[in-house]
Amino acid sequence: MQRTDTVKRTNRFADTLRNGIAAVIATLLPVLSSVTGTAYADVAQLTFATIAHSVNSQISFQVIREAYKQLDIEVDADYLPASRSLMMAAKGQYDGELYRIAGISEDYPHLLQVPTPVNRVEVVAFCRSAGDHDMSLEALRNYRLGVRRGVRFNVLLPLTETTQRVDSNRQLFNMLEKSRIDIALVARANGLQIIREMQITDITALNPPLLNLNLYHYVHVRHKALIPELNKVLQNMHLNGRIAQIREAYLAAISDRQTNSAHDVSSLFDGDTTLQIPE
Repeated sequence: MQRTDTVKRTNRFADTLRNGIAAVIATLLPVLSSVTGTAYADVAQLTFATIAHSVNSQISFQVIREAYKQLDIEVDADYLPASRSLMMAAKGQYDGELYRIAGISEDYPHLLQVPTPVNRVEVVAFCRSAGDHDMSLEALRNYRLGVRRGVRFNVLLPLTETTQRVDSNRQLFNMLEKSRIDIALVARANGLQIIREMQITDITALNPPLLNLNLYHYVHVRHKALIPELNKVLQNMHLNGRIAQIREAYLAAISDRQTNSAHDVSSLFDGDTTLQIPE
């Protein structure tokens, strides 16, 4: 009888140990997945967060979609306020961030930068002057400035406590029209699109660009296994001029102020080519 009781206790202990090990493994699997990364072959569809109402989001999406298509992966994007997009991507609520400037990984280590640029941004000063004088970062200190919240290139600009920060580029241009600010600091492509859509005639971009920055795609750490092959595809697209072709097609479309519709770029892309109108 005593031996039987001992065997029963041993079996119960073994069952408890097995259940405990199973629970630990179940808890660790998501963590291990984020550290080791999802296998490349297991990925069929990805959704990225990106900045709403940005021409650069549209350009970058076309580049990224074509690149992933060569890896047999379908991609989609959700357009969000700039700050929220980055935070949600970093938390793993999305598969990554469609594009940002270099260095995001320093503040958001769960977002990994793919080395080859997918786009670039020219940050320029838009104002109501004739635009016949040069502008520089140093000269900005003499003006009332306005920027969009959550845009990462803001950290590279000489902003002060008096700088107006708003949620959309359209708000900036409305403030500029009403002389509530002297200068709106905006990506050139976004500014030109707003001028076109709002049919503004008295606002122009000053030269030269204040910042010329490359834009990079970021994937969440759980997808780090994708980076080597994805980067090879992007390198090829860069070398054969495809990335530049996509960018120039969109910029040509939004720079044409003579007609009410953009240039036909449908022959350059598969699927939707509609430019999202900045708000």
